Amino acid sequence: MKHQRRQNLLVERDLQIRFLLIVLLAAASSVFLSIGITAWTMSQLAAGLPHDGAFVLSRLPAALGWNALLSLGLTVPWLLFLTLAGTHRIFGPLVRFRHFLRGVAAGEHPEPCRIRDGDHLQDVCELLNAATEPLRRAQREATRPAAAPRNAA
Repeated sequence: MKHQRRQNLLVERDLQIRFLLIVLLAAASSVFLSIGITAWTMSQLAAGLPHDGAFVLSRLPAALGWNALLSLGLTVPWLLFLTLAGTHRIFGPLVRFRHFLRGVAAGEHPEPCRIRDGDHLQDVCELLNAATEPLRRAQREATRPAAAPRNAA
């Protein structure tokens, strides 16, 4: 089978966007939790300083705000890219399975299910082929022209 390169990382748009939102929320939660812990730690350290504790505490919100923005700006795009790059090898085969099963259900004569080398869910593709082979064989035989009767000589 010729190697095919998927052009679009969003092969199952709605599901992948939901997945991206989950990753986005997880990244934001992680950054804000880290900033909260850092704020608490820095305020404890500032309170223990003999002279400039009040100065450190007054500068802390701005410093932590910039750290939060920088952290979000770096981690969110990277995690979103990793999510898309990782999920297209799962969602691509799911789209292929859907097309294959629609063809079988419509009474068409689809070829056995095949997905690209390197895609996940190879075992599911093989299972779909095994489960649908009797039906696909019956569909092929039902549409095959009847053999012409032989004349007795």
